[in-house]
Amino acid sequence: MKGLTENVKYINAKIGLLGLSLFVNGAVLADLPEVSTTTTTYDDGDIIGMIKAYALDIFLFVGLVMTVVALVVVAKNTITTYSQVSDGRATMGQVGAQAAAGAVLVVFVVAILTIMSGVLVTN
Repeated sequence: MKGLTENVKYINAKIGLLGLSLFVNGAVLADLPEVSTTTTTYDDGDIIGMIKAYALDIFLFVGLVMTVVALVVVAKNTITTYSQVSDGRATMGQVGAQAAAGAVLVVFVVAILTIMSGVLVTN
């Protein structure tokens, strides 16, 4: 019998929440946010220009994600090499070399992304 009363209380609580949400739902009338424009402009009705503008934004976003992934991989590899120092399988020189190579990689990825974004914007 105890299980039945708990189920009834649970159902009553759900019905109360449903009634409260229906009551409050009418009071919340927020507008949707404005859609942000692309980084490059295009004329009204120019569908090809709009597709190019959104493709450029998508390309830049993917490039930024690749940069973040490169940074995370470099940090993971450097930390892994650092943890091997305590086991005697690596030296601090190897940790420094790993960090320096990772920094060069990240700078290279950022430079390529910057150059490609400039090429895409001008064309």
